[in-house]
Amino acid sequence: MGLLLLVQMYVLALKGVNYGLDLRPVWASAENFLHHRPIYAGEVSTITFSFLPPSGALLTSPLGLMSFDVAAKVLLAVQIVALAVATWVFVRRFAGRHWLPSSVGAAIGLALSQPFIFTLQFGSVNGLLVAAMLAFFVGMADGRRWTGALLGVSLALKPVLFPLVIILVLRRQYRQVATAAAVAAGLLGVAVMVAPDSAEYVTKVLPYLARGEPGLERFNVSILGLTQQAGWPGVWAIAGRLAVAGAALALCLRMWKREPNDLDLVEAGTALVMAGIVASSWATFYYAAFAFPALVLFRDRRSAASALFLWPFVLAVGVPLVFGSVLVTNTRTLIGMLGILVVVGVTAWRGDPPEDPVELPPRRAPEPLLASAGTRSHERI
Repeated sequence: MGLLLLVQMYVLALKGVNYGLDLRPVWASAENFLHHRPIYAGEVSTITFSFLPPSGALLTSPLGLMSFDVAAKVLLAVQIVALAVATWVFVRRFAGRHWLPSSVGAAIGLALSQPFIFTLQFGSVNGLLVAAMLAFFVGMADGRRWTGALLGVSLALKPVLFPLVIILVLRRQYRQVATAAAVAAGLLGVAVMVAPDSAEYVTKVLPYLARGEPGLERFNVSILGLTQQAGWPGVWAIAGRLAVAGAALALCLRMWKREPNDLDLVEAGTALVMAGIVASSWATFYYAAFAFPALVLFRDRRSAASALFLWPFVLAVGVPLVFGSVLVTNTRTLIGMLGILVVVGVTAWRGDPPEDPVELPPRRAPEPLLASAGTRSHERI
């Protein structure tokens, strides 16, 4: 079943109408990087412009050695394998004796849910980042030395997982934090030396992203994007983003004051990443894939994913239903992402409930062998 679902993922991605939509600007940027040409040339408000940092162009540069069609198929295969392997390792580490149903549920979610289908179909690198997120939690829980380096590479590729640095701080793994920062800075430094227009990422790309990518508002499902589409006052977006940031800060303080276990940190990390997405200036509907680590644990009664009232929010972001206007569809997606964020965050806040003590019957002292034998003989007589 798992192999068939992996094949299904590949087929659904290849048959999509907009196959490679997100990959084309990344591939062009990688090719320009290899030939020392400007990587941020052209009009920033077009959908063919790459918004990855210079270090992202460095890490994706091998794609520039291939034609676009070959690069798209290679990236698709790499992302599917990375997601499958990372999910398997994560489930075996955190699902315990429920690993089999969790694996089946994870395979179905990977192959059939809207966020993953479009992530693979568009050629977004988010599939690699979700795989890195799953591997990060395993490395964090087991104290692996490569955890910080892995996080650093993911930040250099695309800084979506920056809230996971907080998880390392909450775990008091400061050496891993330093490693992540060093790896990300090192890759960025190499890219800046090679790319001739690296400074334009700060002067051209970041200011445009901070405004919510004007001209592409209909693709933006973040709080800022929704207020722009609805024509609401900008103060509403500020208030909503501050509320999410305040809730995230409160969760971090709560985790710092007590001793969170591995499951708490998985859910807290997922909630923080989702908070960063909805409170950012730009997010699309398939960014809901970053809620995947917490949702895989649906068989664990301690997890948020075991609660039935979470799953309407999951269906809101996972089922590819389009009804009404674009604003209605985007509102549904944002509500689903916020609902997942709140439920998972509250569960992490409450923590793992203590196990109920099992009362054992009082033990009777063993009777002496001769006395018990004599009693039984007397009773028999």
